[in-house]
Amino acid sequence: MSWVMVKICGLTNLDDAAAAWNAGADLLGFVMVPSSPRYVPPPAVGEIMATLRARGCDLTCVAVTCEPSPAVVNEQIRASGANMVQLHGMSDAMRRALSSTLAGDVGRAKREDGAEDEQALRVSAIVAHRVQDGTIDWEAIAAIPAYAHVLDTYDPDVLGGSGRAWDWAGLGSARGQRLRDDAPRIIVAGGLSPENVAQAVNALHPWGVDVSSGVEARPGRKDHRALERFVGAVRAEGVCHGS
Repeated sequence: MSWVMVKICGLTNLDDAAAAWNAGADLLGFVMVPSSPRYVPPPAVGEIMATLRARGCDLTCVAVTCEPSPAVVNEQIRASGANMVQLHGMSDAMRRALSSTLAGDVGRAKREDGAEDEQALRVSAIVAHRVQDGTIDWEAIAAIPAYAHVLDTYDPDVLGGSGRAWDWAGLGSARGQRLRDDAPRIIVAGGLSPENVAQAVNALHPWGVDVSSGVEARPGRKDHRALERFVGAVRAEGVCHGS
C-alpha cells in the first residue's frame, strides 16, 4: 500500500505546527491571505519553520496564497521559507503561468558550482480547484503544470477552507472507480475530519488529503487530539491507498 500524504492547513502558531509534525503530518500549510481568519504574515511563518527545523523537522512548508503578482509570491516564499506554494482564487492563465515557473520537485536550489544555495529555495506549485456540482474538469487540471492539485469545495464567498465536503463519495461510486489512473497527484480537501477521512481515502484513493477546520478547536487554533486522530485514521491499516 502506498503512502497517503497528509497536509494540515490553516496553521497559525508554533504549538499547533509542532503538534501537526508530532502527529505525523507530511505538509504544513500556512495561509498568507490577509483577509483570512487564519492569516499568518510570511515572516512569522519563517520564524515558526526555523524553530521547527532547528528541532529536526524536515516537513514541507506550504505557502497558501491567492496573490496574482509573481513578485509578491516570490517575497512570500523568501520571507516564509516555504518550499511549496498553493495557488487559490486566480485565473487559470495566471495559475498556469505561476506554476510553470516553479520547479517540479522540492529541494534546495543549486548554485552554478553544484553546491546548495541556502538563500534560494526551489519550490513546487500546488494548484487548487473548486469542485462544483460534483464535476471535475480533468482537462483543466491537466492543462496546468503543477506538483499536485487540490480538489476543494466550491463556495462563492470563500476561496477555500469552508469546512463543507463536496460529493467525493458520490464521485467514487458514480464513476465505478477511484480517481483516474492517469490523473496527476490529487489532494482531497473540503469538510474532512477524523470521522470521515478514511471514507474519503477509500472512496477516491487520492495522493493526499488536506484538512484545516476539521481539526480545529476554534478558527486558527488546532485541537491537538483531533490532529492525532486525523493522521491516525489516514495511516490506519487498510486506508493507505495513495498513488
